[in-house]
Amino acid sequence: MNNQVCKYCQSERVIKYGKYKDVQRYFCKDCRRKFAGLDTIPKMQYSTSKVADALNMYYEGMSLNEIRRNFIQQHNDYISDVSALNWVNRFTKLAVMEADKYNPNVGDIWVADETMVDIDGKNIWFWDIIDTKTRFLIASHMSFTHTSRDAQTLMEQAYKITARMPVFKPQPKLAKPKRQPLKLKRKRKPKQKSIRHTAKPTVSLSRIRY
Repeated sequence: MNNQVCKYCQSERVIKYGKYKDVQRYFCKDCRRKFAGLDTIPKMQYSTSKVADALNMYYEGMSLNEIRRNFIQQHNDYISDVSALNWVNRFTKLAVMEADKYNPNVGDIWVADETMVDIDGKNIWFWDIIDTKTRFLIASHMSFTHTSRDAQTLMEQAYKITARMPVFKPQPKLAKPKRQPLKLKRKRKPKQKSIRHTAKPTVSLSRIRY
């Protein structure tokens, strides 16, 4: 008995429809659609867990060729590097769209900080706002200038995400350590010890009594 149900219309009138690359496929008699199991995404033959593994490996720094070799070794699936790149582009876009709908429940005090990075002789500033209560990264901004307009852009992004204006708490800058002048000490040459040469005493045989 087949306990599979259609992932499109939830019908139980489903029959097996052969295999493709060792993946069982099904056919629904009601909606006349074909699919490859409930754990796969519609119009995809791979399960959600395998797609999630590919995205996790990509954002951990692995290259597309390394992801492909890892799939061959672990899952015995010969995917192409283009397939892995398509998964990354497709589901990253969906994740960003879902993240935009999220309204974080943050506190009333935020910490704003900026970091300057020198890349090939060009100064680039990275701006961040973090909620002190939840440690949630509310907004980030990159700029090639360090002006009040850049800080205002960061605050506008944070307001768009949270729909509130909390108490703004700028991050205090660390005081630069005072430089003390270096005092160079001259090394003194060690004194050479004077060696006194003493003559050995001579003994006259004529004075020795037998």
